[in-house]
Amino acid sequence: MKNVRRTRGTSDGRSLYGPARALFLGLLLGGLGCATDHPPTVETDRVDEAKQAIASGETKLRQGDLDGAMTDYNRAISLRPRHAPAFAGRAFVHYQKGELDQSVADFTRAVELDPRLSSAFGARAFVWLTRGELDRAIADFTRTLQLDPKDAMASHGRGLARSRKGDSAGAFLDYTEAIRLDATLSAAWNNRGVLRFQSNDFDGAVADFTAALALDDRDEAAYTNRGAAYERQGNWPQAVADYQTALEVAAADWPLRPQVERRLARVLEAEKTRSEAK
Repeated sequence: MKNVRRTRGTSDGRSLYGPARALFLGLLLGGLGCATDHPPTVETDRVDEAKQAIASGETKLRQGDLDGAMTDYNRAISLRPRHAPAFAGRAFVHYQKGELDQSVADFTRAVELDPRLSSAFGARAFVWLTRGELDRAIADFTRTLQLDPKDAMASHGRGLARSRKGDSAGAFLDYTEAIRLDATLSAAWNNRGVLRFQSNDFDGAVADFTAALALDDRDEAAYTNRGAAYERQGNWPQAVADYQTALEVAAADWPLRPQVERRLARVLEAEKTRSEAK
C-alpha cells in the first residue's frame, strides 16, 4: 500500500515528480505571476529583458531544457538581482539537477526578497520533503497555506509530510482539504485511500481509489492499492482485475512489478482453491 506524490500515481520515490514534478512545477510556475514586484532599480529596457528571460526560463523548464533554463534565470538575476521570481525559477532548475543545497539557497533568497511569495515557500517545502526534513517541510507548507489558503497542492504536500511523520490524523485532514479545494487532484484521493486502508476502512479505501482512477485511468499505484483493498474484502475477481490492469499500464521497469505479480499469483491461487471447494 503506497502513497503517491505526483499527479499520476506512482508508488516509488524517484526524483521530484518522480516524487512530485508536476505538482511542484505547477506550484512554482503557477504562483510566480502573483509575486510582489519590487520597484525597478534598473532601466525599463533591462526590466523588460529580465521579464523575457524569466518567461523563456519557464518555457525551457516545461520542455525539460534545464541548461537553457539555468542560463535564462542567471541572466534575469544579473539584470534584476532583487527579483524574487528569478531566484525561485533558478531554484527549481537546481532541484531538477539534483543540486538540493543550491535549490534551498535560491528559494530562501526568493522568500527573503518577497516574504509573500507563497509559491516559493511551497516549492521549498517539497525540497525539504525530498530531503526527509519533515518538520521544515510542514512549516513551509503551513506558511504557504497562511499566504494562500486555497492552495490545494500545499495542503496535499503537508499531508505527505505528516503521513511520513506518522501523523495519520493530520495527514487525513490535509488530504481531505486538498480534495475539497481541488477535486481533480488524483494523488490526494489515492493517498487518503491509503490511510483508510491502513485503518481497515476498506469500503472507504475502494471509494477513494476509484475516485483517483476516474481522474487517471492509467495510475498503476491506485489500481494496485484498490486491488489490495478488494483482496482484503475477499472480492477476488476485482482484485485480480486491478492487479492485472496495474501490470498492463505500468512501465516495464516499475519497481513494484515483482511484488504485484506475486500478489496476483496469490489471489489467483486463492480463487482457484475457493472454486474447487464449491
